[in-house]
Amino acid sequence: MLKITYLDSGLLLERLSQPVEALVAQHSTFATRLGHSLSIQPAFASILLLRHLPNLEDLLTSLRALPEVQIEVCDSLFLEISLPGTWITETPTCENGIFATRLEVALERQLVQAWRQSQAWTTQEAGLLS
Repeated sequence: MLKITYLDSGLLLERLSQPVEALVAQHSTFATRLGHSLSIQPAFASILLLRHLPNLEDLLTSLRALPEVQIEVCDSLFLEISLPGTWITETPTCENGIFATRLEVALERQLVQAWRQSQAWTTQEAGLLS
């Protein structure tokens, strides 16, 4: 399962071995015990990847084989990958929360690696600009 955590400070993409349903059940149980509301709904989430990463074309070929995945070119540096999945948050309009989806394990690993490479490059570029 791919888990994308959206925070005020950015997002975190990670691969977990548990199924999406287990994550939803854990959060439901936790919210119930705390007496908090919880919104669980189908949604799409997007991540940005650098367009010029090594092995990106292999990843894109695999993603294009999935009809529900959308790939859009943003500009000369980035493209956006939109994935279907489950959005878990306190309220339906909350911008912070957890998005979870399931892809083939190898594809999840490739996507996490590409995202990390993109983040490292972006962080390095930001450091050069300051």
